[in-house]
Amino acid sequence: MALNLIALEFQMSSSDSTTPSGSKGFMHMPAELFDQVDAHLSFEDSTNFKSAHPLIDVRLTSNLIHYDKIHLSDEEDECWISDTRCRVAPRKFRANNVAVLIRSLENLREITVIMKDVNIKSAQSLEKKAKLTDYTPYTPGGYLAKLFNGVDPAELRLRQLSLHVDIMVESLQDVYSLQCPTEDLSFSMNHLINANFNSFIQVLRYNAPKLVLIIHSYFLPFRDVYLNI
Repeated sequence: MALNLIALEFQMSSSDSTTPSGSKGFMHMPAELFDQVDAHLSFEDSTNFKSAHPLIDVRLTSNLIHYDKIHLSDEEDECWISDTRCRVAPRKFRANNVAVLIRSLENLREITVIMKDVNIKSAQSLEKKAKLTDYTPYTPGGYLAKLFNGVDPAELRLRQLSLHVDIMVESLQDVYSLQCPTEDLSFSMNHLINANFNSFIQVLRYNAPKLVLIIHSYFLPFRDVYLNI
């Protein structure tokens, strides 16, 4: 709330032509103050903060330059970007903005996607969803199609892409009756063949009470793509 009030004050002072002294006073504020505020913001809040005033945008132009890893999950608190060299603190983001985030991180080297609690409903799992966290391994294109929405994987300078999916089922019969999920595998074969990074896909199907695992393995000789389903 305090941040929103600050941003609103900045916007008013910069747009109000009757009070030109507002922007002049703003220009004398310590630049380090913007860094300290931004260090505690999520990716989305940081973007809004930079749009509050041109001087903030200039100061924070390179505020994402050190982030080289994306950790994406279906749990909101486990979606963050981080610097593997620990030069800056991790920063949270919203899962559905991951494609925008990928385009914003010029030094991105690693993407890890972990979906921990995927419930399969036969009718719903075949429909495309608006939110990435509503996807399943059976959604057309899988998680990877949504992840790279509008982004050409071949243009990225990644070292590694990892996708881990845990499918929860209610009965042992469901464990064995589910078809092998191949949407993410198909996306990898069709769209990652020219990418210059390794890909690892793991999908586990299990019944929680008795922890029954069904695993199928595939090897794709044309690329360093590893699949464990």
